[in-house]
Amino acid sequence: MLVRNWMQTDPITVPSDTLVSEAKRLLSDNNLHALPVVDDGRMRGLVTRANLLRQGQFVLRTQDPDEFNYFVTRLKVRDIMVRNP
Repeated sequence: MLVRNWMQTDPITVPSDTLVSEAKRLLSDNNLHALPVVDDGRMRGLVTRANLLRQGQFVLRTQDPDEFNYFVTRLKVRDIMVRNP
């Protein structure tokens, strides 16, 4: 079994300044588990469904509803991505 037989040749990627809400939408709409984070043609990290779930649970436990809404609309992929995956 070769990797080239299973890999995507043109994967969906996001820049690090993408809103987490947009990354979540891309993951859901395309049935993906992870998105490469690419800036200037270089991979900077990876954002996964697990990252989003962990971050969401933390925010829900620590923020009141107004702060939560502000936080969710401002949070960027670079804030939660796994660097150097």
